[in-house]
Amino acid sequence: MSKESVLKQLNQTFNDQLQVIDKMIASGNPKYTGSGWSPHKVVQHVVIAQASSIKVLKRKKEKAEYPEVPFSHKMNYRLLKTFFFLNLKTKAPTILSEPEENTPLLELKNIIQQQHQDISAIVSELKTKHWNRAMFRHPLTGLMTAKMMVNFLQLHWAHHKKQIETRM
Repeated sequence: MSKESVLKQLNQTFNDQLQVIDKMIASGNPKYTGSGWSPHKVVQHVVIAQASSIKVLKRKKEKAEYPEVPFSHKMNYRLLKTFFFLNLKTKAPTILSEPEENTPLLELKNIIQQQHQDISAIVSELKTKHWNRAMFRHPLTGLMTAKMMVNFLQLHWAHHKKQIETRM
């Protein structure tokens, strides 16, 4: 997968996030009374997870060398992808803070726009030889390549988008 195709997929993912927030704003973001997180909390969780990933990538992109991703971590990642495909639920990793609803949706929208710019710049600047090397440690799967991490962000969003749409 080329950087150009990854950037195109990132554009689609982030634009989709912005469209969902626009729908939430247009609906007046009514009070959620069901079980589980409200749509607002789910968006906040996605923003927190993306911020954490971007922070790590910014720090790691400066390194000269990266290790190989062990086979067991690749298999863990495949299991995580299957988990998302089957739409199974689990608790968010404890490393992430509990989402709150005190950040206005317009502010979350601005944060997502900045995250899109940040991750697109990182992907564009990343040397091709480092694309398939370990740059990120996911709390559930272990080491991930930059390519796996970007794919994870897309899968993570698709998973939570379903939650948001069923709870709106």
